[in-house]
This record gives sequence, structure tokens and C-alpha cells, in this order.
Amino acid sequence: MADEEAAAPAKRSGASSKAVFRTWLFSGTDPGQDFDLADLPALSAEDKNLAWVDLSGYSEPDLQKLAKLLNLHPISVAAALEPWQRPQINAFGTYFYLSVTLITPKGELAVDVGELDLFVGKNYMLTVHKNEIPFLAEIADRVHQSPDLVRLHTAYVLYIVLDEMLDFYQKLFEDLEDGVQQMEESALRVDTDVFLADLLRLKRHVFLLGRLAEQHRLVFSAFTRPDFEFISGPEIEPYFRDLQQRLDQIVERLFAARDSVNSAFQIYVSQMSHRTNKVMKLLAIVATVLLPATLVVGFFGTTFPQPAFLHSLGGFGLMIVLLVAIPSAVMVALRFRRLF
Repeated sequence: MADEEAAAPAKRSGASSKAVFRTWLFSGTDPGQDFDLADLPALSAEDKNLAWVDLSGYSEPDLQKLAKLLNLHPISVAAALEPWQRPQINAFGTYFYLSVTLITPKGELAVDVGELDLFVGKNYMLTVHKNEIPFLAEIADRVHQSPDLVRLHTAYVLYIVLDEMLDFYQKLFEDLEDGVQQMEESALRVDTDVFLADLLRLKRHVFLLGRLAEQHRLVFSAFTRPDFEFISGPEIEPYFRDLQQRLDQIVERLFAARDSVNSAFQIYVSQMSHRTNKVMKLLAIVATVLLPATLVVGFFGTTFPQPAFLHSLGGFGLMIVLLVAIPSAVMVALRFRRLF
């Protein structure tokens, strides 16, 4: 990958018009150099070399081309060709196959979910993906900064790839946490249907990201198992233990964000219930106050025979007094009992 000549491997056309092959060769103290794919079997057979091939936008013939060069097991190739699968790791003799999930933002509360497949052998590594890796430049920079370290073991290259993936996850989730905090604050003030729809979208988004991140736990824990011989030794094991701890922290933060969204939803529902109760309470008070007045007016307006006094000016004054006195007495009684 070169700057993009120094920051990205050299590009070569593949078997399909959309496929892009990028190659990197680390040998001795030399920085990563471009190499021809036909030389991959010979280069990967020498312990002094570390060959890395990155394949993007590929179709089945493109991957089969690499599989034939390195004699990859058909099961691992078939797994990489699957349109979607959960993260997994499987050993196949001299190499192991690993798949992880790529998450790329696509606008507000939307992501594009892809898959990154890795074939890791003693002296080679293949990274295969149909979507572009959003942190590929960062990987290239780190690899070029320590070519000696990378040359020692493909596990170091794998560590850099996974470490940059977790860095990208972390930055993505930090932005999400800011959005969750804003939603929590708005839940106390906003009562519109638009806000509720946004809150439900955020809830689904956080749940999705949490599930996608959590699915990597079994894969990352496999790196630290004593029977996983591909990654072993006191020099490399601490790196992968650190990866597992970082993943656990990210998942825990996502679960905390999910709880915060649920809390915001409960705050919103409680706020709406409180406002509804206030409206119902006001309507009940109004009805309670108007009921006696309605009875008084109805009594004085009846067509049944009544004393002449009720139809006089004094009767009218009595009606006015009753219309004021009875509701006032009701209001005082309600206030005394602290009902409003």
C-alpha cells in the first residue's frame, strides 16, 4: 500500500473488474514492498518473509485465485463467501480462518454492516472484504512504522488490524454516548411524536451495535486459550489479552448506553403520564366546581310551580349568591384537602 503509496498497499487488478488486490511484503529490515501474486507461495514458504494480501470488492473467482495459490481449505473459503455470518474462528492445519464484523456509519443512526475475513498463516495473512475497511489507512501507518516487529510474526499484523477495529468501534460508540445523553436530557422537556420516534430509532440502533460488538467475545477469547497454538508466547499473548479487555469494556459501555436509552424512554413515559394526570386533575376540578352551579341554575330555571320570591329580583340575587358561594366552598374544601 503506498501513501497512498506509503499508506496503502499497491493495487493490482484482479479476476473481476471491481476486485482490488493490495500486496505487502516484509523481509529483513525492508519496509513493506509490493510483490506479484504469482510469487505468493514461494514468498510465504520462507521464514524471513511476511506476505500480506488485501482483497476488496471481490467475487468468488478472485478468492478462489488466492485459495489455489495457498492451498486454502474449501470450508474456510466457503465461509468467506457467505453473504453474512456471525464472527467466528476456525483452525485449518497450518493456518486459521477468522471473520469479524465491519461497522461503517451511514448517516444519523444508520450503519452499513459488512464482514472482514482473515486467513492467517505462519508467514502470510490475507484480509478479504467486500466493503472498504474505514480504518485501513491507520493500519497501514502502524505497519510501516514497525516493519521489524511485523516481520517477526503474523500475529502482530493481526493484532494491529483488530486493535484499529476496536479503536474505530470506540470512536463510533463515544459519539453514540453523546447522543444518548442528549436524549436523556430532552426526555424531560420534549413531548412530541417526533421525539418519541427518534428515541425508538436510537433504542434500536444501540441494541444493534451492542449485539454486533458482543458477538466478537467468543472469537477474542479464543486468542488467549492455551490450546490455540497460532498465538502463543510471552511476547505476543499480552497484546491479545489487552484486545479482549478492550472489547469487554466496549460491550459494557454499549450495555450501559442501552440502559440509558431505556431510562430515557421511561422518563419520557413518566413525563407524559404526569402531564396527562395534571390535565385530568384540572378537568375533574372544573367539573366538580361547575356541577353545583349547573344544579342551581337548573333549579331556578325549572318550569314547575315555584314560590313567587324565586322569580323576583331577590330570587335572582339569591341565585347569584349560590352560584358564587357553592363553587367557592367546593374550591376551599379541595384546597384544604390538598387535592390541587
